[in-house]
Amino acid sequence: LLDLGLIRKGLDPLPRPLPDGFDGLAAHNLLTFKSHQEALDPWALWELVGHFVNYRKQASPSLHDLLPEVDFRLFAVCARFPNNLAQQVTLTSLRDGVYDVQGLALRIRVIVVNQLPLQEHNAMLHLFSAREELLRYGREHYRAHSQETSSVLYKLFEAYSEDPDMPDKLKEFVRQTIDEMVAS
Repeated sequence: LLDLGLIRKGLDPLPRPLPDGFDGLAAHNLLTFKSHQEALDPWALWELVGHFVNYRKQASPSLHDLLPEVDFRLFAVCARFPNNLAQQVTLTSLRDGVYDVQGLALRIRVIVVNQLPLQEHNAMLHLFSAREELLRYGREHYRAHSQETSSVLYKLFEAYSEDPDMPDKLKEFVRQTIDEMVAS
């Protein structure tokens, strides 16, 4: 399953800065996320490309009239630097924590949470860090800007606010949240 899809409606400027690496969103933005316990490896990129292929077919008017590739962006967000992936593909650094994968026909942006600067627009991503100082920064600086903010993200933020040792309990949190969503 795809971790996250961001649909951009319209071309109006966004009301606030997005986290580093998310500049230039397309109409359809597909994202995979790897926590500090999971590696961002070549297989994860192939999965993301597979999601792109399937999603593009479903979002297009027909299989003979596919939406153009420029209408799509692919993002891989990971808590820690993907050392094994960097040995197999070229990661071109754009700025702290933001890389583009080179050598593939598709452009894939890699965002490394642990390398992002401590700036307010990155606070939400720091909630997913495995480093205590980044988690603390995320807890102290993240602010929901919309009522449409995902209820799961809001619950995660609440859990982090109540329990600074949340990284050890993240799997249990995800399991409970999924159970609650299925039940409701």
